[in-house]
Amino acid sequence: MEITSIPLSRAAAGVLRVFADLGDLIFPRSCAGCGAWDTVLCGECTRELCGQWQDVAARTPYLQYIRPADCAVRGLLWPGDPVPLFAVWSLGEYTGTRRRVIISWKNAINRDLTRAIGAMIRHCTLRLAQMMADHFPAIDVVPAPSRPRRKRDGLFVAGHMAAAVVSGLRDAGIDACVCDVLDAGQQRGDGLLTGRRQKTRGIGIGSGGLRGVPVLLVDDVVTTGATLAGCWEALRYMPVDSGCDQAYAALAGGQSGPERVPAQGMAVDVIGAIVLAAASDPRGRGEGDSVLRAPRAAYTGGVA
Repeated sequence: MEITSIPLSRAAAGVLRVFADLGDLIFPRSCAGCGAWDTVLCGECTRELCGQWQDVAARTPYLQYIRPADCAVRGLLWPGDPVPLFAVWSLGEYTGTRRRVIISWKNAINRDLTRAIGAMIRHCTLRLAQMMADHFPAIDVVPAPSRPRRKRDGLFVAGHMAAAVVSGLRDAGIDACVCDVLDAGQQRGDGLLTGRRQKTRGIGIGSGGLRGVPVLLVDDVVTTGATLAGCWEALRYMPVDSGCDQAYAALAGGQSGPERVPAQGMAVDVIGAIVLAAASDPRGRGEGDSVLRAPRAAYTGGVA
């Protein structure tokens, strides 16, 4: 008989509780959001994180698709107008409690905090998934790539988020699975718009594959949309393990605004992205000139 299968006696359970209490005394726990003792994430901060889903794709300059001159006029959109490649659903702004929790989660190995945030993401994803279930019976969830070292250290935040998102989708009856198929590459950015773009040009295809169903990207924070654009570009012509369903392959972007983006020969249908928070529009921090001076293809996801 394995040791793990032997039920603990009351005395042994009591000893474990004593050691757990001693551990809390030596390494006290505190809320990642407000600093309250004896909890990794208090109820009030959890409720603060559970915001309302909002599509923030219009705020991301690198995810804008510039409508070609020969496109049909529809509604208020004209040739040359920017249209988001796909929706980016965010739970709130990257400020205050949300920002403190995300920073703590990204920079310290804390399995209890990972479980607490994962449960919150699963609950919130269920709300979003109920609107998707009728349109997308199956979804591949692809996390934004991270360095191998962060994965080994348990700091793969996007991967933890993807697992929680899959649980929420499955709760809504959607056939979902995590597909960690992207590789971070070796490029590093400097935080500015041009640096962010340089960093995400290194995103490529790693191991594994997709099932030929719609793809949902996952990342912790969206600022300019450069990382998500890099993920989108890497997936554009990625072959799938099984034949891509024509009903899905005929579309290239998710519903965001008054229309879907026309297909550009893509094999993978990215229907949207889920993020924990959206940072302030970089054009409001004096960086707007660098966006305007950038080549058009540099902030349209490479769509010609």
